[in-house]
Amino acid sequence: MKHLNKTYHIGAATVTRIDEIPLPNRVPSVLYPDLDAGAMEEYGHFLTGGSYDRKTGTLAQSIHTWLVRFSGYTILIDTGVGNGKTLPAAPQFDHLDLPYLDRLLAAGVQPAEVDFVLMTHLHSDHVGWNTRFERGRWVPTFPNAKYIFSHTEQRYNASLSGHKPAPDLPQPALGKPVRQPASHMYDESVAPIIESGLALLIDVDGTEPVNGLSFLPTPGHSIDHASICLRSGRTGSPVSG
Repeated sequence: MKHLNKTYHIGAATVTRIDEIPLPNRVPSVLYPDLDAGAMEEYGHFLTGGSYDRKTGTLAQSIHTWLVRFSGYTILIDTGVGNGKTLPAAPQFDHLDLPYLDRLLAAGVQPAEVDFVLMTHLHSDHVGWNTRFERGRWVPTFPNAKYIFSHTEQRYNASLSGHKPAPDLPQPALGKPVRQPASHMYDESVAPIIESGLALLIDVDGTEPVNGLSFLPTPGHSIDHASICLRSGRTGSPVSG
């Protein structure tokens, strides 16, 4: 299948979608266990044909990242599943071998040219290309980038992987987790970034760690999920969530 990167213009910014994995024909109730039985029938008409097939009642989704060129910077928002990751609970994503970096190159970007990697949350399908396996260990894929993500997400996922406990997490207001992040995710895709000194851990409070890009708190899907808002000129547009 030929993948074409889709590019949008938001004020002075250029935003390009870099596809990794298409996810067609997804049953809504599998993705959203608490979904009301008649919700899609009642509200599905608000979704575009490329997102929801009213004939089959299924969703068309994908795993992708956003490449943002803005203020002289090259920025990635989320990094997909990645190659060679250990994900036995999700066999369709386990030890992949996909040409994601070739698609990034087709958009005109070498890994060494990325200035910032912004992560909405630390789930395995959003952090995988943070690292790649070289000479027997996981190393940063984007060696000159600053990786920016929630300190709360980092603490929680580190505790799940046997690092320093975080007994205050998750916050009681979030309720009981439906599932936990993949067991190998932190050590393969997050810890090497911290150990390399490339991580910037932040509070998700609406401030802009990169000029024009803010992390807005939207917890629920993950413990400290952020939607990232791009402010370019007079407009502010969410580019990932």
